[in-house]
Amino acid sequence: MFKEETRNSLRNLIESLKRYNRYDLRNENNKSILKDVYVDPLPDNGVLKSALNDNTCFFTGRRGTGKSTVFLMAQEMIRESTNKLAIYVDVKSVYGQTELSKIELKKYSDALGDEAIDSLKSYLIHKSFISQFLSETIKEISDYLKLGIRERWFTDRTQRVNEAVKGLNDWYKQVLSSDSYRDIPLFMESKIAEKGLTKQQDEKSNSVEISGDGSFSLNKFASKLGFGVKSKGTKSRLEESSHELQKEFKDILTLYFDIKSLLGSIANLLKNAGFERTYIFLDDFSEVEEEAAKMIVDVLVAPLNNWSNDFYKLKIAAYPERIYYGEIDKQKIDEIPLDFYDMYASKKLTDLEHKAIDFTRRILEQRTQVYLDGDFSQFVEASLWPIFYEELFKATMNNPRRMGYILLYCYNSQIVHGHKITTTALREATIKHYNTKDEAIFRDNIKIQQAFGERLMVQSQKELLQAIINKSKELSKDLPENGSQLFKRLEKIYTSHFFVLRDFEFLLGTLEHNFLISKYHELKDRDGREITIYSLNYGLCQKEGILFGRPEKTEEGKYFTERAFNYLPTIQSFLRKFIIVKCSNCNETHPTEQLPALKLYDMMCPKCRTGKCELSLGYQSLVEEIERLYGDIQLPEIEFEILKVINDGNGGFWYSSLIAAEIDRSYQFVTTHAERLIKLELLDKSKKMIDNQERTVYFLTKKAKIRYFDED
Repeated sequence: MFKEETRNSLRNLIESLKRYNRYDLRNENNKSILKDVYVDPLPDNGVLKSALNDNTCFFTGRRGTGKSTVFLMAQEMIRESTNKLAIYVDVKSVYGQTELSKIELKKYSDALGDEAIDSLKSYLIHKSFISQFLSETIKEISDYLKLGIRERWFTDRTQRVNEAVKGLNDWYKQVLSSDSYRDIPLFMESKIAEKGLTKQQDEKSNSVEISGDGSFSLNKFASKLGFGVKSKGTKSRLEESSHELQKEFKDILTLYFDIKSLLGSIANLLKNAGFERTYIFLDDFSEVEEEAAKMIVDVLVAPLNNWSNDFYKLKIAAYPERIYYGEIDKQKIDEIPLDFYDMYASKKLTDLEHKAIDFTRRILEQRTQVYLDGDFSQFVEASLWPIFYEELFKATMNNPRRMGYILLYCYNSQIVHGHKITTTALREATIKHYNTKDEAIFRDNIKIQQAFGERLMVQSQKELLQAIINKSKELSKDLPENGSQLFKRLEKIYTSHFFVLRDFEFLLGTLEHNFLISKYHELKDRDGREITIYSLNYGLCQKEGILFGRPEKTEEGKYFTERAFNYLPTIQSFLRKFIIVKCSNCNETHPTEQLPALKLYDMMCPKCRTGKCELSLGYQSLVEEIERLYGDIQLPEIEFEILKVINDGNGGFWYSSLIAAEIDRSYQFVTTHAERLIKLELLDKSKKMIDNQERTVYFLTKKAKIRYFDED
């Protein structure tokens, strides 16, 4: 029914949505088509304009809402000027290069003391950021020159730009050089080993002297790095070595942490080359662990933002429930939400829905113009077409990436077989997406290395979701007989939406972050209390037989605020069973109902007023069993993601940049971890010609298939 050329074009359209991140959209002539396909969620390119203004902006939204796409588009617009630079920094990659193993942390802690570990991490973050910032700046200016922008410059400007590139390269070499910016882990390895030698000498004599001129070969190596050791011979050499190590470490950190001075010097180079502004786009900020995100803000983002300088402008992408501002003044920054409720919030629910559905329509129509001849209706059954965009909105909650995945499932089940997309096919696609992507957070949890508390939290969220599902299914049976008159008049009972008091929103943050539920509206209930309405995942509802939405003829907002849909008692019952609120100081326990009030006072115990209340979850035995059964096979999350992408790829040829586009990482990052998986005998690799280019492709070993994907 569909020509091969048409099917291929549709597949390209779907892939462009599925990789709605930093995926480089290009046509067959290798020309960027980002401008052609970009659709702003707000009229008059409101979101894009925020990325181009001079204010610090936080762009918030769940995974796949288009934060990275906005950054890409802003970079492309900035490149059209001749006096501005746009520098992209992958925060996840910055932090990934600074991670230390538990063994390393213990070793350094023993040598320097626990208080020095945070300083060490801060140092590594600074060094990683500066390295990436300089590398990206050099690349950006070099691209300017390659693109022929120099033709629009006077000869002296071109010369000054070339001088800036040379200066930046000099800075970059210095940052990587062990002479100018010391390689602290290398320094510490040498010193710790040296300390061990000192201990051996101490056991023989208290007067052994180790000089900095190389009495031992290790000292020669250390001296090349600029680290000398001196001895007075009056104290134990071991004590003296430890003291000197701590002092030297502190001195190096003090020298290195002058990031303001370094960025000021870089700014002067760029200004001299004719650049008036540099926009720094910090992406994937919330992808790192909570403590790491706080450290990045404290040691990097806040100082950069608070440094009163008109040259650097910060744009930051973050998840809405994982924002930490630290010393940043929230009154002086902009926050641009990209999730549909926060973006289109309106007193009238129908207005909100119309705006969200319209965005879904505009995204697909714009891409159809670029990729296809004719409109998208050629792929949809006539009976579904009038409500197709509304159904797609329900299925995706306005998330472009989810749109791409669900359309891909429809493509594989219908289009390739010559059939159009039907209502049944669309709903089955949402079930498949729920099973393979959304519900996977619980299934994959046992195979990923996590802190004990994190695993407890995931397990508790699984139980909480099940409690909510059970309540919705119970209501669908109970309301026709025991509900209010409204329900008794209805032919169908919709139980996909529920509400909680707004003060208890924070309890549902993890479920919402993972698209298992979505914030849908804010209203007041029948008792005048402020409430938040949530919807269950559309695919989950199709799987569990829960009718999604509300009856057509019910008064707007009235249906969702029926008292039967107040799920707070269900959630509180779950909390009382599985969560204990206990003071770390006086051990007093408090009712879970007091959590909102405790949060207002930073969890301070109302009894002793000195300790902080902490949550403990009732799944310790289950999590301990998971650790016992699966501890030996658990992988870092990034490495499990790589295996999962290849496994889900149905035998395709997966190379680093293709995997990177799927999991929002750089191809270099993927390559590094893929090599580790090869050493673990979980991946193999080979060379393949793909699109006239030789690439290294990866495939799962039998060991990986059996161990992680239950294949015989």
